[in-house]
Amino acid sequence: MRKVKTLYESALYHMSVLLLLNIFSKNCGKLSEGKLEELLNELNLPLRLKEAVRNSGEELTDYAEKYVVEFFSLILFRFCRSGNLEAVEYLFNVADSEIRQRLLISGDYQLLLEICTNQDFAMLEKLWRLASGPVLEMLKNPDLWADVLRNPETTGAILQFIEKHKRLKNPINLAEIFFSPVSSQGENLLTLAIKYNGKSAQHLIDFINRLWNTLDGKLLQKILCFSTHIGNALEAAFSYEYKNPSSLIKSLLELYIAYRKKSKIRWGKLVKPTFLSELIHWAGKKTEFEETFEFFVKNIPFSDYSVNEKLQKLLLDRIFVLLNSQILSLEEKGIIIKNYLSLILKFPEKWLTWEDASTVEEKLNILLRAYENHLYERKENGENYLRQFLFFKGFSTQEKLVAVKKLKEALSSGLTDLKAIKEVPALNNGRLGKLFKLYYSELSKSSCRISDCTVNYSVSG
Repeated sequence: MRKVKTLYESALYHMSVLLLLNIFSKNCGKLSEGKLEELLNELNLPLRLKEAVRNSGEELTDYAEKYVVEFFSLILFRFCRSGNLEAVEYLFNVADSEIRQRLLISGDYQLLLEICTNQDFAMLEKLWRLASGPVLEMLKNPDLWADVLRNPETTGAILQFIEKHKRLKNPINLAEIFFSPVSSQGENLLTLAIKYNGKSAQHLIDFINRLWNTLDGKLLQKILCFSTHIGNALEAAFSYEYKNPSSLIKSLLELYIAYRKKSKIRWGKLVKPTFLSELIHWAGKKTEFEETFEFFVKNIPFSDYSVNEKLQKLLLDRIFVLLNSQILSLEEKGIIIKNYLSLILKFPEKWLTWEDASTVEEKLNILLRAYENHLYERKENGENYLRQFLFFKGFSTQEKLVAVKKLKEALSSGLTDLKAIKEVPALNNGRLGKLFKLYYSELSKSSCRISDCTVNYSVSG
């Protein structure tokens, strides 16, 4: 980003003083007596330029036009820095609408930063009423955000400024601020922040969290579900933030979890296969990603990610790596099993890869009890999934509970021949059918009597 000195020299050597002449010739009547001299002194211009300002009324030339924005921005943020509120008010009321418009689209973030961080200016009610319109226009400028988001400190200062002023943080203006700076590739403010600087993105996430209770639900959905050529914000974190996106991804996940609780939106709209694939891949390579994956499976249950069977199996493999580790308590493992029970039941044979001290029979009983607890919770919540397919009628929650009880009774009685209960309808199809077949195949290999197992393990949540 250009420094102040560079701006000043550019203006000085390319006759941008003609812009000053134009402004002062049209607006000097608005200044109090003696103010013109004071402003000139504050600009610290060479004597010959001061004289030119006093005496000349020349109009802006085509040659100087290309330097208008730079020099005008320089003047304004120098005045802001000096705390000269009358000068700031004067410059916001420049009569030349063309010059004023060019200021608003300049993309020079230093100007906006000076306004945001100058407390005398920002908190003065009269000047805020005067400047809020131009500042809002600046905040909708895509070029400005492209500069701002590369600098985390600047991003933080501007977001705090927005937070202080009711007009800027109302839902309509926030929506415009978030979605005006879309790039040619379709990023919104959040995905742009992830693209340019992870720390700036973290400032933006913190900003959303602070305004959480006042943000419009539709705006939140647009921000979090907004998809570009890269994907949504979670996918963008893997695509753009190459160095260490694990902490940023965890912050994004916390944001998505909070939004999911607030809106009840399907997880499939938030968690995409590409993100899940990347998370699984990196969880096996870096410790910090393993911790992020652990956070993911503890807090986001498997429901409708719309991932293919290959990815589902990879997900289960990574889950069992966690279950086999010594870092999780039994309670934590129980939460993960509960969250991914429907996926485990889809591939129950993978359950046996859990390398704990339990026997095969004990592992199968743990899984059966977990499923029974799940069915009871479903029944208490009034959930009765009954799916009708072309050649297959799904079983109700109550039918599945009956089947589970009969299977448990048969096992506890010590029967290794389970053919007697094969006639129970719910044990012939679906996930419970898979579980029964696994029981039957595993237990038929053993001649030992199956007794009630006493594993101190609960997945009831």
